[in-house]
Amino acid sequence: MDMDTLLNENVMTDDGCFHMLVTGRTGSGKSSLINALTQQRLCKVGGGGPVTQEIRDYSWDVVRDDAGGRETIRTVITDVPGFGEEGRHEERQAAMLDRLSSTHLILLVVGAPDRAWELERLFIQEVLARDPDFPILVVANKIDLMAPVRQWNPRSMDLEHPSSEKERNIAAWIEALRRSCGIHARRLFPVCSGEAFEDTESRYGLEELKRGMVDAVPDARKAMLARIMNVKLDKDATAGGIIWSAAVAASVAAATPIPIADMAAITSIQAGMIVALAHTYNCTMTLGTAVGLAGTAGCAVGGRLLFQALIKCIPGIGSVTGAVIGAAVAGPMTLALGYSFRDLFAGGNFQPTRKEIQQRMEKNRKKAEAQAESLKQAAGHVSGRGGSV
Repeated sequence: MDMDTLLNENVMTDDGCFHMLVTGRTGSGKSSLINALTQQRLCKVGGGGPVTQEIRDYSWDVVRDDAGGRETIRTVITDVPGFGEEGRHEERQAAMLDRLSSTHLILLVVGAPDRAWELERLFIQEVLARDPDFPILVVANKIDLMAPVRQWNPRSMDLEHPSSEKERNIAAWIEALRRSCGIHARRLFPVCSGEAFEDTESRYGLEELKRGMVDAVPDARKAMLARIMNVKLDKDATAGGIIWSAAVAASVAAATPIPIADMAAITSIQAGMIVALAHTYNCTMTLGTAVGLAGTAGCAVGGRLLFQALIKCIPGIGSVTGAVIGAAVAGPMTLALGYSFRDLFAGGNFQPTRKEIQQRMEKNRKKAEAQAESLKQAAGHVSGRGGSV
C-alpha cells in the first residue's frame, strides 16, 4: 500500500461536516429541538403524533466570519424516528449504532413528564460500551409541561436552587431521569424548545445545551462545533487540548512495527491537528494544506523519525527497540509542531514560510522533549485500555 492510499484512509475520509444524530420517542420534541438549535424550520413539527417516519439527514449551513474572509460550515443532522416503538426500535437502534463511527455527537431527547426510561438506559449503555468517551447527551425536553403546567416563566427559573412547586417537580424529575439512565449530570440538560418555531419566549436551557455540546465533543471538534453554535471558546485552552491529544495519538501510532504505516498514521494525526488548530483560531484550512504544512515542519526534525522507522526493519532490533524509540520521537515532535502552529495561528499567520515554521519548531523543541515521559505514560494508558485518544 503506497503513502497516498494510506493518507486517503487516515486523513481524507472526513467530509468536513459536523455529524450530529438526534433521536427520541414520538412526542419528545425532537423536531422542535432541532429547529430551535438551528433557528431554522428544518423539521416539520406535529402535535404529538409521529411526524418523522424514516431516518432523514438534514443539511444545515452556517456562515461565519473567517480569518481569510467568510466561511460556510455544514452540519449534517440525522433525525432518527422509531425509538421505543414496537416493531421498529431494535432496527433503528442497530442503524444508529452502525453510524456511530461517522457520528460526532448524539442527542437523546426525552420528553417530560414521561417516566418510561428503560430503553433510553439500554441505548446509552450500548453506545458507551462501544466507546466509553462517546459524546452522547440526554436532553430533558418539554420541562414546561411539569405540574403545575400553567406556571411557566423560563426567565425566573432556578433549577439549582428550586423553591417553587414547579421548580421542585422539574428538579426531581431530572434527577430521577439521570439516575435511571445511569449518567453523570454533565450529560443531561433540561430544556424547553417551545412548541412553535415562533415561540422563542417559552424556550429554556438552549444556550446551556449548546455549551454542553461543545464541552462534550473531543478537542479536535470543539472549535468547529463552537463556531456552528456560536459559542465562545477559550481558544488557547482548546488549542492545548488539541495538541496534547494529537501528541498522545502520535506516540501510540509510532508503536506500530510497520515503518510506512507508522509514517502515514503520524502524518494524518498531525494534519488533523493543524486543521483543528486553524478552526480554533477562526480559519478554514483544507487537509491537503495541513499535510503540506506538516511536511514542511517535519523537515526540521523529521529525519530522526524516518531513521527510527528504518530501524524497525533491522532483524532483532526493530521489534524490540524501534517501537519505543519511534514513540519517544513522534510524540514530542507532534507537541513541538502543535505549539509552533498554535503560536503562528494565534498571531494571525496562517500561511507561514518554511523559515518561520522552522524557527518556531526550534523554539518549541526543548519544551516538547521535556514532556516526553508524560506523553509515554499517557500513551501507555491509552494502549492499555484499548481505547481511543
